[in-house]
Amino acid sequence: METLLAKALSWQLTPPTLCTWANWYMREWDDYIQCSQYANSHVLLKSLPDPLVVFKVSNEKAYARFRELSQLLDLAILNVDTLKYSPRAVVAGGMYVLLAYHFGQGTAEEIAKRMPENDSFLDARLPFNDLFGRFLKERFGIELEELLRTIQYMAKFMAFKFDRSIPVQHKIKAVSYTHLRAHETSLHLVCRLLLEKKKKKKK
Repeated sequence: METLLAKALSWQLTPPTLCTWANWYMREWDDYIQCSQYANSHVLLKSLPDPLVVFKVSNEKAYARFRELSQLLDLAILNVDTLKYSPRAVVAGGMYVLLAYHFGQGTAEEIAKRMPENDSFLDARLPFNDLFGRFLKERFGIELEELLRTIQYMAKFMAFKFDRSIPVQHKIKAVSYTHLRAHETSLHLVCRLLLEKKKKKKK
């Protein structure tokens, strides 16, 4: 039975998901912004106080953008109309609208309202379109105009409020065993000794 299922799936047992595409596109974007000579000399980046608009770098701003894109894709997954678009186009369209927001092309509400209604935002003469279009062309061989309908579709999800806070798990600092022993109460001590005694008996 397993062989029949595998053959029916053409042996594609681990097809790329939206997460697979998103991680690849985010890594490529980060590399493009940090290493591309064209990007580094771009007028749009030079006009920003913090030109390092990335996703996978170890800082809170990058992590917040990572979470925003993840939530945008989560919203898309919940809508059956997303199946009309290829997964890589959905990711690229999501990145476009999110980065447009971070590069000051409009508020989230403006993007959600304006982009789905007309295609004037995709003017190649606009600095942001030049920067993002070059990224798509260099890294994936995609023309920005090919993503028009997907971008308009993904823009609608920008109307939702994103949770940009850092999860509690990431705020908890690791504590050493020595530190725990130093703050051990009498009750903790009794519990620890009983557990150690139990472990010795098992041995």
